[in-house]
Amino acid sequence: FNTTTCARRYVSLRDPYEGVVQHRNETYVDVNYSSQHMFLDVELPPYIAKLGWAAGSTGADYCYGVIVDEEIVLTVADCVEFMGKPVNLIVSPEKIDVAAIYIHPEYKRGSSYNNIAILKLKNLLDFKSETTASCIWHDFKLPYERIQTIGVGRKDLVLLPELAKLPDPTQITYRTKITTFN
Repeated sequence: FNTTTCARRYVSLRDPYEGVVQHRNETYVDVNYSSQHMFLDVELPPYIAKLGWAAGSTGADYCYGVIVDEEIVLTVADCVEFMGKPVNLIVSPEKIDVAAIYIHPEYKRGSSYNNIAILKLKNLLDFKSETTASCIWHDFKLPYERIQTIGVGRKDLVLLPELAKLPDPTQITYRTKITTFN
């Protein structure tokens, strides 16, 4: 079972997020996309790293990670290998080789469960530039009602008019604001 294939197959049948629904009846849903809580960015935030592969080899153009500190990048396990070749550097915000890859021990290829990996960099990122680490919350309780998430998403899995105007690739950077429930 491939979750991405399934999502692409049924994207037109997926119910819209309730935060954008203005009115609904048995046959029609009126959606206000301006309240979607999704902001499309052209530039990557300073705490996102783009993953890369050795010169002369092709890699997945949609693989990114979150900079946790000067030498650690957190990413999905799906992105640590492309066509049999392991990711071996980050290319943005600066080029740095990957020293080690740690994949969650219970990750199974093609599954969304435990789909997480840590990349340890050979050299430290330069935090004197605009590059910065993402702040990871360590407490059990969130301090705010609203939090911000960030990710690189597939515009072919979301039906939004704004996405149709964007050039390919199918990947976009997006930030969403969500409400937490206590």
